[in-house]
Amino acid sequence: MEANYEYKFDKNGVPIAVISAFGKTLSEELPLDKMVAINEIVSDAAATFVDECRKANQKLKKAEPKDVVEREYAQAFLAYHLHLHQEKTGERVTFVAPGKISTNWEQKENGKEVLTKAEDARSEHKKLAEKYNAYEGALSEDDLNRAFLIMACENYVLLKLEEVGSRSALKCQLRDLWNYAIENVPFVESSWEELLLPTLVQDGWVLFQDDEGGVNILPYGSGIPGYDPKMGVDHPAWARNPAVTWP
Repeated sequence: MEANYEYKFDKNGVPIAVISAFGKTLSEELPLDKMVAINEIVSDAAATFVDECRKANQKLKKAEPKDVVEREYAQAFLAYHLHLHQEKTGERVTFVAPGKISTNWEQKENGKEVLTKAEDARSEHKKLAEKYNAYEGALSEDDLNRAFLIMACENYVLLKLEEVGSRSALKCQLRDLWNYAIENVPFVESSWEELLLPTLVQDGWVLFQDDEGGVNILPYGSGIPGYDPKMGVDHPAWARNPAVTWP
């Protein structure tokens, strides 16, 4: 699991609050000073909690029988008693052991199923990119117009993100980006429309289908289909301030 902070910026592009972290979109923005204070308090409390759980688990392990069958029965008997405890109190006893913190954090985001597994999403991107010939025909990286075009697309996505609140809820089709570019890119040329898709794919944007079968495209990053949390890499677009004026 990565931190993957998303920030709210002031007019100068300076982060002033956190709006999302650890794959969770906050119900309200959290000022940075409060975030720092919370981090310090929770870090200390979590360290104490884990240490006490580890010690309790070690005592529990020592109480287990050595014989295989006896240990199997003892573990089942313990699980039964913990089940009764949870039914009575609503509390779930935590064990410190190798494994994931919670399958819920990996399977859902803000109460919704994650769009797809990363492997399937990367395969889908490749198929869509090949279907729409998105691997060839991008604007040259030396062309300043390319920077203008990509910047406009990033601005559109970031403004939409402010509306929906989380990356996983974003829907962004190519025609939406092009229409926004027509209105905002200086000296836009109609011939760029055909170059937009390969330019974005070359820049690190991801193609995927939504639940209604619409083809969407967004910058690579946390919350986007195909994201690899082990790499922990976000497209630079996610850290930009869409309010920054054109150069």
